[in-house]
Amino acid sequence: MDDAQLAPRQVLTQSVLLSLIGGAAGLAVGYALSHIILALAFPQARAMPVQATPSLIVLGFAYLVSAATGFFFGMPPPSFRLMQRPQAHYEPPAAASATARPCPRKA
Repeated sequence: MDDAQLAPRQVLTQSVLLSLIGGAAGLAVGYALSHIILALAFPQARAMPVQATPSLIVLGFAYLVSAATGFFFGMPPPSFRLMQRPQAHYEPPAAASATARPCPRKA
């Protein structure tokens, strides 16, 4: 696979992984803060009256939202680059510079 095909996949992979890591970090911070808030709200309680454990449905939804965010916001950079110079992605680098001719300018 050449660089022209690898670059969009790399950008998309990076954006999806970054959003998934951010989503996991957000869930961890939310979980920790919910326990801190419950400890502050009920300082003398030995057993908390409320459990702050997320369900699997909530975790799955958060995972899907993170993945979709990374995909949808990671897709435009490679597609904009492809729209700007589509011929550079289909020709080898040496052939692209050899066939490129300047556009004639009107006086």
